[in-house]
Amino acid sequence: MTSLACSRYLTRIVLNMAKPLNRYLPSWLTRCLALYLGLQIGLSNAQAATEQPTTNPTKPASQPPAAEDTIPPISAPDIYQQQLTLLAAELKNKNLVWLTANNEKFPALWQPDTSGNPFGAVLIVHGAGQTVDWPSTVKHLRNTLGDYGWATLSIALPDPVAPAAPERPENDDQELHTVNEDSSDKPKDTEQNNNNAAEKAPTNSVETKVTARIKAAMDYLNSKGQYNIVFAGEGLGAARVTHYLQSISREFPAKLNKQKVSSKTSKAIIRRPVRALILMNARNEIPFDPEIGDSKIYDWFNDTGLPILDIYFGNHYLDDIEPEERKKAARRLRLEHYIQVSLLESPTQMSNGETPLSRRVRGFLSKYAKGVELGGKR
Repeated sequence: MTSLACSRYLTRIVLNMAKPLNRYLPSWLTRCLALYLGLQIGLSNAQAATEQPTTNPTKPASQPPAAEDTIPPISAPDIYQQQLTLLAAELKNKNLVWLTANNEKFPALWQPDTSGNPFGAVLIVHGAGQTVDWPSTVKHLRNTLGDYGWATLSIALPDPVAPAAPERPENDDQELHTVNEDSSDKPKDTEQNNNNAAEKAPTNSVETKVTARIKAAMDYLNSKGQYNIVFAGEGLGAARVTHYLQSISREFPAKLNKQKVSSKTSKAIIRRPVRALILMNARNEIPFDPEIGDSKIYDWFNDTGLPILDIYFGNHYLDDIEPEERKKAARRLRLEHYIQVSLLESPTQMSNGETPLSRRVRGFLSKYAKGVELGGKR
């Protein structure tokens, strides 16, 4: 039925009801009401007809959706390579040397003694997220110690890498149902799972690279005639050099013992491959390494006669806890030459170009680690 026929039909119904309505309403009002209702119904039907979707006879109904535009993957920038490029541009390759460990080259900054009266060398290891010329600590030591008889070698180490998150199963409900059935029927074989996880763990971890790089740095210093070596580490670097120390022998090789490594001026006999240890804002743990696990830095204090200078600035939230832990461990282990000092971080240099940090380190070296340089190239 068309909209016009429908409106006429309804108008007739209203007009047939005119007689009963005339009892209550005037006749002219009843006719106007019937006409108004007819027009309204006709307009509403016409509007509904125009809003009905029209099918396109040329386009099939079951057409597959258009393929979505795929976004090419964005590769993360190589921050490490960018740092090396900027560092080489800043230093203009001055004192920049390249060492090799595990068939991989890495940069280091070699600062020879400039005093003419050499005492030894300090191997500097930066903290996590830092560089080989990190300001306020590494850079100040490099620029200062050379004037007082101490050569320095600052090496670049990789940052720790957090383990990747496990992949999410495609069907969570099915996976959960399967796990529940297995757990209710069979006991967990935790020992077998641990063995499988250990087999899947990468053998060439970050800390393995760190150990190889520190050893390569030691070989480089020996090639320069430096055998009176002191380790200095900041932040995570402090934990790394301490971990390396506990893994090496406390005695020199036999061929070096025959040379009677000693100093005529200070009468100091060098009995250790590493003469002393300097910790700067040390962190007590090395994260994300399954072989190291939960071991602490003071678990590697296995040489009670090794002089240790423990400096912290108190800027990190862990400085409220970790320095006290190291101090208590040193007291418990009865370390003979453990010194802990709290300093205010001051970038302001004194009149002689030193900072409070470099002055404290130099005083410690002068008291506990003076030696001589054996014959070799400086």
